[in-house]
Amino acid sequence: MSYDPNAPEKLKEVQSWFASVITQPIDNKSHIAPLSPQGNPIESEAPLYIKPSPTLKPEQRIEIYNQQYWWRLLNVMHTTYTMATRMLGYKKFNDEIAVPYLEAFPSEHYSVSHIGDRLLEWMEHHYAGSDKQILTDAIAIDDAMNRAFFETSFCPITEGIAPEEAFTVHAQLQPHVTLFKMDYDLFGFRKEIHSKDPDYWSSHHYPNLEHALSEQGGHFPQLKKDRTYCFIVYRTRMNRVQWEEIPLAEHALLSLFIDGVSIEQACEWLSEKGKEYLTDAGPHIQEWIQGWIAKQLLREKSKD
Repeated sequence: MSYDPNAPEKLKEVQSWFASVITQPIDNKSHIAPLSPQGNPIESEAPLYIKPSPTLKPEQRIEIYNQQYWWRLLNVMHTTYTMATRMLGYKKFNDEIAVPYLEAFPSEHYSVSHIGDRLLEWMEHHYAGSDKQILTDAIAIDDAMNRAFFETSFCPITEGIAPEEAFTVHAQLQPHVTLFKMDYDLFGFRKEIHSKDPDYWSSHHYPNLEHALSEQGGHFPQLKKDRTYCFIVYRTRMNRVQWEEIPLAEHALLSLFIDGVSIEQACEWLSEKGKEYLTDAGPHIQEWIQGWIAKQLLREKSKD
């Protein structure tokens, strides 16, 4: 934690103590932990930093901040990662993902919209459940939806030039665009699971991945796994977050723009190295390119 070097030592001590206490998880009944991070009973340590009020003891006053910290951040996690929250229910999502993640990576950004910036990293290295793959993919989708809303949008490649010149401009995907390639239709699954709120799924237990794939999916909708599914998440020109299923060949072409190519180079790649996609792409490539330009999915490649 960084400090103003001119700040009084006592102030830094109080601030450090305050932060360490409120970021400790509350229990299942929303009570503050009985011991402080220093291992002392909270009722004996809190009076060293906080005065009592006419109605509340010091430990009760700090408990309010502790509760508000966790209630606020957990609520943001629930509203951001809506699919995983429904899959697991509030309690299991909190216990197995949200709380341990926030303990490992406390929120440091002034905006809570960045609360899950490292959640996928945490899932990769710390989550060990048998449903890790489907939950990680679910979180990645909701993360893309969240970023699509907040990310910057740069000038499209057609800005200020003749339409034909756009084909030679080295382009990249806009920051709000994310591509997905999956062995199951998790976006369709997401649409169905969002038809009911998390409280419903909390009482209708989430099956494991094998159960979801089976014909006997219980209360949960069946997860289709009959081919390769490709999707794009982006923000429209009217600032609405949208997702669409796209053909495998279109996904392959759009993936080239992650590192940056011109549309002309992408077409050359298709005829030289991407011949496996040529049959599917040939009749549609003009329509796809027109769609990319109309939706402003491409911007000039960054010079960094």
